[in-house]
Amino acid sequence: EILIEEGITSLKEKIFVDHPKLKNIVVNGTNKVYQSDSYGVLMKKNAEGKVTELIQYPNAHTRTEYAITNTITTIHDSAFYKSSSLTTIAVIIK
Repeated sequence: EILIEEGITSLKEKIFVDHPKLKNIVVNGTNKVYQSDSYGVLMKKNAEGKVTELIQYPNAHTRTEYAITNTITTIHDSAFYKSSSLTTIAVIIK
């Protein structure tokens, strides 16, 4: 598990891609830039505080399905890289 504290405002691109045992990314609830969901997926907020970017799905998460919320407008190219348990990704459109 990795904890991203309140003061973290920038992360290196693909920082968590090569962490094969990473099951959960937790973001401090007061962080103004990043957020994680109940599955430990790392996301980024826009200037208005709305979650719009999906950055990283934890490599070692054992779930087989994941649903992307309709606020996500950008999915980073390595977001699901090495997520071998994941077999279904649903995109919610409203």
